Amino acid sequence: MSGIANRACGICGGDGILSRSHTEDGWDYEECPCTRREVIESMEKSGYDLKDEGCAQVVANTDEEIKAAVYAELDNLIELQPHCFTTDDLHHRADKFLKMAHNNFVGGAISSAIKRGLIEWTGQVTASTRPKAKARILKIWRKALG
Repeated sequence: MSGIANRACGICGGDGILSRSHTEDGWDYEECPCTRREVIESMEKSGYDLKDEGCAQVVANTDEEIKAAVYAELDNLIELQPHCFTTDDLHHRADKFLKMAHNNFVGGAISSAIKRGLIEWTGQVTASTRPKAKARILKIWRKALG
């Protein structure tokens, strides 16, 4: 089930009650389908699960030389700018390698660095300066503390 049962249901908000009505005998509750085990087990994966799977797939399908070169640039970036960097900085440093990789590889590399405990999000964001990115919002990363 991979933790799906612990996520809030989009129908009932996670409280398990679809509707309440008052009767002479007290309250009558209609149970939400999310409380039934067979429904929980058949629920679709969350967006986070799909994102993680996609990132892992892109990284796995990337040429080993390109992967090694981009990871080396990411490692250098983490050491040279430990308090503040974005994916724009990685694009700037590893542009020639990233041109040969899938568009989503940078996200996969960042996701991998997070899972390895190398970086963490600062809680801040900024607009991208790359024209191709069209000023989209980027997270600001830093070297993981501790």
